[in-house]
This record gives sequence, C-alpha cells and structure tokens, in this order.
Amino acid sequence: MARFLYNLILVLGAVLALPLVLALWLVSEKRRKSLPSRLGFQDLSALDRLDERPVWVHALSVGEMNAAAPLVRALAARPGPPVVVSASTRTGMRRARELFPGTVAAVFYFPLDLPLVASRMVRRVAPARFVLVETDLWPNFLAALSRQGVPAVLVNGRLSDKSFAGYCRARFLMGPLFAGFAGVGAATQAEAQRFTALGAGPVRVTGNLKFDAARPPESGPPPGLEGRPLVVAGSTHAGEEEVLARILPDLKRRFSAALVVAPRDPVRARKVVRVFTDQGLLAEVLSRAGETPGLDVVVVDRMGVLAGLYGTGRACFVGGSLVAEGGHNPLEPAAAGRPVVFGPHMEDFREIANTLEDRGAALRVRDGEALAEALAGFLAHPEKADAMGENGLGFVEENRGAVSRTLALLDEVAK
Repeated sequence: MARFLYNLILVLGAVLALPLVLALWLVSEKRRKSLPSRLGFQDLSALDRLDERPVWVHALSVGEMNAAAPLVRALAARPGPPVVVSASTRTGMRRARELFPGTVAAVFYFPLDLPLVASRMVRRVAPARFVLVETDLWPNFLAALSRQGVPAVLVNGRLSDKSFAGYCRARFLMGPLFAGFAGVGAATQAEAQRFTALGAGPVRVTGNLKFDAARPPESGPPPGLEGRPLVVAGSTHAGEEEVLARILPDLKRRFSAALVVAPRDPVRARKVVRVFTDQGLLAEVLSRAGETPGLDVVVVDRMGVLAGLYGTGRACFVGGSLVAEGGHNPLEPAAAGRPVVFGPHMEDFREIANTLEDRGAALRVRDGEALAEALAGFLAHPEKADAMGENGLGFVEENRGAVSRTLALLDEVAK
C-alpha cells in the first residue's frame, strides 16, 4: 500500500510538474545531458563483457563518491566478482571516472525511480549485491532489487537531523524501505540508533569511510600564490564568499595572506570571482591563474582538487557552516594535517565536528568577525596552526578501519 501511494503521488507530481520539467530540460544543459541516461538510454556495453554478476556500488554525487572510493578500490582489489559504480549527478559521474580509471568494470548513471525504468536497469546490470553509500533511497528501485533476489546493503550510513525527522514523519513509507536492507553499516553509534528506530534490519557500527581515504598529496599552491601564507576555504556557499571578501583585505595587509576558495558548485566560480573583484581584490579562476601575476584570490573551477589544496593552507575554513547548509566534510583538511575552522552550522557532521573541537584540531566560530580573528591567529602563530593540524591528523589516523569493517559486513550478507 505504501509503495502504491508513493507511485500515485509520483505520477500525479510528474503530470503537474511536466511543464516545469520540460522548461528546465530545455534551458539546463546538465539536465539535457543526464536525463536520457537516467531514463536508461546510455551505453552499458561494458556489462556484456562481465563473466559473473557484479557488485554494484552507488554513490549519489561527489561527496558520496569520495567517501565510497576506498571501499570501491578494496572491493576491486579482491578476488571475486567485478565492481560497477553508478552516480545520480553529472559531477558524481565525472568524479567516478576520475577516481576509478581501469579499476571498475563500468561507470554509469543511476536510473530514475520510475517502476519500469528501475526494473529494467536492475535486470540489465544483474548485480549479485547492491551497495548504497550513505542514503539515496528510492522505493521502486529497492523493490526491483527485492524482486530479483538481490541483497541491498547500506554502508557509511548517515542521517542528518532534518532527514531523520522527515523519515520519521513518513514512517509508513520509509519503514519498509529500511527494513528491506540485508544489512546497514552506520557511521557512528548515534546513526545506528537512528536507523534502528526507523526499522532497519541488522545494523552495525562500521565507522565513517571518509577516515580511510588516503592522505591527499599536497598539490602545491596555485600559480601566482607561491611564497605567500594561504587560507583555503572549501565547499563555500553564497553568503560565505562575501564574508571572506570582507575580511581578506585586512589579512592581506597584516600577513601578506592570499586566499584559495572552492565553491561547493564549481559552476559558480566566475560569479565568485566577481564577489572578490568588487572588493578591489585581484581574483581569477584556477584554470587561468597562471595568466595573471600578483593574485589575491584563486577560485577553484573544477572538481577533485580541493583535498590536495587543503594541505597548502596555513588554515582551512570548511563552508556550508556560516550559512545554514549543515556544513561539509571537515575530515579532508584534518587529513591534510591543517587546522580547521567552521561556523555554527555543522549539523550534518555534528559528531566529527565536536570531536575535532574537543581534540584541539578545530575552531568553531559564530560569525564573520570571529572567523577573521581565528584566521589571523593562525597566520600570526604558524606553530599553533601546525600543532592543531597534528591533532587533527592524529584523530583521522586513529579512526581508520571503516573499510575493513564494511567489507566484513558485506561478506556476511553474501553468505
């Protein structure tokens, strides 16, 4: 009954939203390119070369794909079935192709949750197991797996406050979904309790896969910023770049500091450049940074480079936290051995953020003025920055092991 109501709402919503969908499809290049693939019109010929049923690993977008990377590599390195990977977004697809060249048997788009589309895709891939990284739950797809007798396992499971509250309100629909998983690997004990409360089957605390990501090689400072103390601001949102633009001139005057800023959506890079130039700062996108000497700001305009850039900073700010976006992953700068600063909104990474604070590896600031004070402190006292960075790196090293625990969970499900 729950899935019938879901599909009824899906059909009614599709009919009502059709004009808007068509308009978005016409004006949005990314939707024009991804929609046919998500409807099943994509090249899946690589699947024809498989000699046994694969393990299908799905990660929604870039963040989830980065988290999945150490697990995918470990699965692919083992004897046994081949590994295939799917993503739902163009940036997720691009990241998968960057991370796994020659490692996995196929990379493809995840289907839209339309009954016929989802069922056809499950039959086409014919997986031995399905591994969902974090939470991208779709009732028709999971039902198609169940009909084909394919066990589904949710790993690196995380539930934000908002998601948990929403799932609780829709328990009539979400309860059967969570109960349908053959196993759930939760990132923390608190997450495990939430999954259990929602009716999930066997739940085990396997840890956060992000801890097992290799320490990123330092990429070196962007062209034009060599020899200057850097602040690296990652995964920023609108509103945060304006704060950084206001505080950078003083940091530049006092410490000759420069800024590397990576907007959460790199498509915004040109717009972010204008935020800084409007404040009289010399800014350029990373892909053209070598063409302009004496830059104050480099704006990252491509995916996959932020983790390496974190290591070049005297201090690192994690975005989505001064504005109410729930924050982004603070483990990347910590794994690079750099001190971490974030704002008050770290709901999506609450436990990790709290622990980094408790370990003396991070500072939480209330607003732009406090952010300026914190960054000035690190620039004035590099020894303090180094000590906090070591604390963060130690925390990351102590918590590795999620991959091996997740592999053990997957092996149990396969028996």
